[in-house]
Amino acid sequence: MSPRRTALGAVAAATAIATAALGGIGAAFADDAVSAGPNAAAVVPTAQDLFISEIHPDDPGDDNHEFFEVTNTTGAAINLAAEGLQISYGAGTTPATAAKFALTDGVAGNAVAAGPLNATIPAHGSAVFWIEYTSSASLNTYVLDEANFRSYYGDVPASAPIYKVEGQNGMANTGDRILALVTTTGQIVSSSYYGARSSTTPGVSAHLVVPAAGSTAAAHLMEAEGSPGKVTPEQLGLTPSPTPTPTPTPVPEYPTPVISGSPSVGKTLTVDPGTWSPADPGLDIQWYADEKPLPGATGPSLKIDGKLRGTLITVTVTGHYQGDFYTETSYPTAPVGAVKGNH
Repeated sequence: MSPRRTALGAVAAATAIATAALGGIGAAFADDAVSAGPNAAAVVPTAQDLFISEIHPDDPGDDNHEFFEVTNTTGAAINLAAEGLQISYGAGTTPATAAKFALTDGVAGNAVAAGPLNATIPAHGSAVFWIEYTSSASLNTYVLDEANFRSYYGDVPASAPIYKVEGQNGMANTGDRILALVTTTGQIVSSSYYGARSSTTPGVSAHLVVPAAGSTAAAHLMEAEGSPGKVTPEQLGLTPSPTPTPTPTPVPEYPTPVISGSPSVGKTLTVDPGTWSPADPGLDIQWYADEKPLPGATGPSLKIDGKLRGTLITVTVTGHYQGDFYTETSYPTAPVGAVKGNH
């Protein structure tokens, strides 16, 4: 089995397609449709190898930037002419078997013969086929170049090959249409359908999904703005890996310390710092009298002497977490008084 037949089986490969750029248009303009023998390759690519992944049949205003996109899911580049492949276009939902397009010679009015296209679709990548035609001074793609196309869409991948094709004076907006990759013997490799366009949403593309195994028809994914040269994992039938849910940083929960004991001269007060979460074995304690720190009073208990008579006693507990510190303060006691019975 050749590498070109290796099916894309990983999201990494999908990402490579989604970010792949398609090569230069200059060489593409010089290419003509070539007369290749029917299905020159020994094995014709399957619908799962090669499919039309986007169709953009309508622009706001003049239709100078209509295109379709062909995506290659295999690990080797595919040249359509070498495979004897051509592209058909027709009305309705049944794919036509006759070639519709030829690579342009860049000269308006010159007849070009539709047939297999000398266009290469990059491995794990996409190529863009820009519809070449003119019908007025303002609708004339012959005078537009690659830089214009890339500027119009803004983010066409730099390596995306852009090929201009003739044979259809714009894609229809008013009815169902279908494009297909077909062999010179009329075998349908894959087909991609789009419905009538809404005049209220010009500039919208039909984005399609690689045909399922055993099928040649690409499924419709969504209508969205044009993104030539780029496909998403969903278009390749892959489910994007979910964004991992970050482990939340625990919010410290520190209780208010509680003083117990009688606020009387000669008595001892103690502090219960409560349960700190996350636990901090190195809690710092400081006792206060009337909001002034008591020197050396940094333990879990405080012996009250006569100097503290009439003051309000409080205590702070400070914990440390991830380089920060958090301080909680107790409620004040009643004013320190004499022990009952002392005068």
